[in-house]
Amino acid sequence: MGITVIDALRGEHGVFHGLFDLWEKSVDSMSELGRLREIGDVIGNALSVHAQVEDELLFSTLESLMGPNGPIARMRFEHNQIDKLLDQARRSDSLEQHRAIVRELLAITREHFQKEEHVLFHLAQQFIGDQQLGQLGVAWSRRRSVAID
Repeated sequence: MGITVIDALRGEHGVFHGLFDLWEKSVDSMSELGRLREIGDVIGNALSVHAQVEDELLFSTLESLMGPNGPIARMRFEHNQIDKLLDQARRSDSLEQHRAIVRELLAITREHFQKEEHVLFHLAQQFIGDQQLGQLGVAWSRRRSVAID
């Protein structure tokens, strides 16, 4: 079996963990709101694309097997919560407000990733067969323009 969608999403999480550390250091050390917004826009846009891929590939597949309630509903709620905080950070009026929003955003996002990595991905492996996980990995590679042969 080639790469699965879970392998791909875990790999993306690894990149995001490093970006989150960089974002946190920037928020703590930089004093220019415009520059902090630029950093947040880059990371936030990447995070939004990542969430969209999760929603469309993994969450929708799990939802068809497990129903719309339970862990999938919680994950979708958290994605919406993260989107709202990203929007608030983009519109923040002051450096201190921006810092507070980004710190909250990072805490929620890191916790969300932990839930996915320690709970949701394991559920996916239990409910979705290896073949379908591989097919979803191929779909991920096409969306991300990544060669996996």
